[in-house]
Amino acid sequence: VGTGQPTISGASYGFHLSNAEWVIIKDFKIIDTTGAGVLAEADSNSVTLQNLEITANSGRGILVRGTSPNITIQNSLIYETGSDGIKIEASSDSPRLLSNTIDSSGGAGITMCPIARTSRNTIKAPRIGRPPVSCTVPGATRANRGDSMFFHRFRSSRRLCMAT
Repeated sequence: VGTGQPTISGASYGFHLSNAEWVIIKDFKIIDTTGAGVLAEADSNSVTLQNLEITANSGRGILVRGTSPNITIQNSLIYETGSDGIKIEASSDSPRLLSNTIDSSGGAGITMCPIARTSRNTIKAPRIGRPPVSCTVPGATRANRGDSMFFHRFRSSRRLCMAT
């Protein structure tokens, strides 16, 4: 994430993937979309979203829905979104969220159903009254490192995962 990357601005979505396979989207800035910065749906498979900067969206930063196996979201900065930073609402097979930063999201920082494999994600300043992370599948635990709300790993749970 940095200056000089290609920018997508003012569209419905930065990227809309439907039935996409073996796609890597890397090093883009996505700003001011009316929907999600990235929407992956309808059996999108083996998709990697890497080094993205997503900001000023009316909707979510990244939304994954439908049957979308093997989704990886890594090293991305998502901030000032109108809704959740990242939302996984799919029968996705083990989505992976690695080293992302979500700041000032309009909803939860990360919402997951099913639970994703996560490592080194940072969530800062979600909207007042919104949880940094919500988990909607049975038994979730999370490790919280330090003041910056790092979330290390989730396991199944129907309760809301709240950071302190």
